[in-house]
Amino acid sequence: ARQDVAALQVLLDRAGASPGVVDGRFGSNVDKALAAYNEITGSNLRSTDVVGIQAALEQSGGDAFASYSITPEDAAGPYVASVPEDYGQKAQLDRLSYTSVTEALAERFHMDENYLKALNPEANFNRPGTIIKVANFGRLVAEPVARIIADKGKKQVRAYNASGKLIAAYPATIGSADTPSPTGTHAVSRVALDPNYTYNPNINFKQGENNKILTIP
Repeated sequence: ARQDVAALQVLLDRAGASPGVVDGRFGSNVDKALAAYNEITGSNLRSTDVVGIQAALEQSGGDAFASYSITPEDAAGPYVASVPEDYGQKAQLDRLSYTSVTEALAERFHMDENYLKALNPEANFNRPGTIIKVANFGRLVAEPVARIIADKGKKQVRAYNASGKLIAAYPATIGSADTPSPTGTHAVSRVALDPNYTYNPNINFKQGENNKILTIP
């Protein structure tokens, strides 16, 4: 993993062109995010332009990394030893909890968990007051969205404003042979925050020996 690549990933994330998790590695998600970034910003940034990346970071919120102090709430959790693979067992849980402080912090800071650990090799993540190095991804893009395209070819979800300008792009796994996604134009009827998942073996795939419809938190 490379910190210069991670810095580029943070820059892309800030602009709403998500490269997936910040892990310091090049890949197709970074390539697609960089193309989206250039479309969003009207620039022509290249992944090898270290000077340009640093300048863009300074203009968009400063250094790619920041210090963070682990809080008592971070350390307390609640955490679980493991999350069961079986959907029937998952459906009996109140929530699908994190299994560790590092898993929770990695998700909060848009980072790969192993990369977070590699950046902080001596850190005691379970001790409140521990100072760690994290991705400085800034504020979320906050602009009204008028149209969303789930692009199966690009494997991206792309959001546009009322003028037709791209304002955000995120990598996505869109459907499969077992759970195909619909094609066509649809209206967003409601927005669900922290949604649960309905497992229905009569419509989609069958997991293990689970033959009934289940609600998974």
